[in-house]
Amino acid sequence: MRSKLLGYALGLAVMSAVSLNAQVEIKRTTKVEVKGGKEITTTGCVDRLADGRYSLTGIGGEVQYVLVGEENMAKRLGHRIQVRGKASDLGDAEVKTETKTSTKVDVDHGPDERGHRKTTTEEKGDLAGIRFLSVDSVKNLADSCQ
Repeated sequence: MRSKLLGYALGLAVMSAVSLNAQVEIKRTTKVEVKGGKEITTTGCVDRLADGRYSLTGIGGEVQYVLVGEENMAKRLGHRIQVRGKASDLGDAEVKTETKTSTKVDVDHGPDERGHRKTTTEEKGDLAGIRFLSVDSVKNLADSCQ
């Protein structure tokens, strides 16, 4: 009797483990927008930060601004550019950050569940020393930063 009960318990554990075989996909997108601020034109090199965002760096490689907006900076990576836009560190700027997260769970022999979450924050002033530049226009000055 004990072995029969143990067998049922083992079978139930195996079936539970199989049904827990799920694939989870999480997608997160973050949009940063500078409202207000002072319109400036500046030059520098386009570099990529560790978190995947793009920055405008000076001659010594120091980050001048984190570039935000609709412009596709991937094609300008490593180029020396001139950028016109609104700077978050000048004037009366507000930085609006919007993060969207969606989760998709595919479970064997079960329904597909989707969850969506949207978070919006607005902050004024200097954000832990991060200076953003909302890109309005870009002019390529050189194909390299050398």
